[in-house]
Amino acid sequence: MDDRKNNLTEEICNVANSYGMRFIGPNCLGVFNNWYNPEDENSAFNIAIWEILKKGNFSIASQSGTLSSHIWFDPSSVDLGLSKSLSVGNEANIDKVDEFQLAELKTNAKLAKLANKFGVQVILESLGGHINANDIIKHVKLYKKLSNNRPLFVSGPLPIDTATGHDHI
Repeated sequence: MDDRKNNLTEEICNVANSYGMRFIGPNCLGVFNNWYNPEDENSAFNIAIWEILKKGNFSIASQSGTLSSHIWFDPSSVDLGLSKSLSVGNEANIDKVDEFQLAELKTNAKLAKLANKFGVQVILESLGGHINANDIIKHVKLYKKLSNNRPLFVSGPLPIDTATGHDHI
């Protein structure tokens, strides 16, 4: 929250945190999945959208609702098909990285289940640089829940001893 922090924002965050809630906003578009199918209960819920957009592989994550909305309005001018968009507002109690971490964790859990069907007993994964050191235990517990307790061995540098982006070099 850094410079965007104020008393009202802090109060809203405290109430949300006391109920275990996360929120996106203000002044942003939230989550958009161009592959959303209201008939499919497993597809991710969408914010309201009033146009049908060309589907594609281009996705965007932004704090700015303005940036996201401009890309939505005319991606065809640069021949882009839109896949997903995440606009988070002032990041008061959630940020872009939170959503990507959760998506990565869910994908890894699915892969662990699939690998186990083919006799793979060990999944190696690096958490280095991707999650806050204070969240490691929470993420490992969630992984175990999502993967039905499949083993996860964490390798690579931990966030506490990794410079920004260093694990991607």
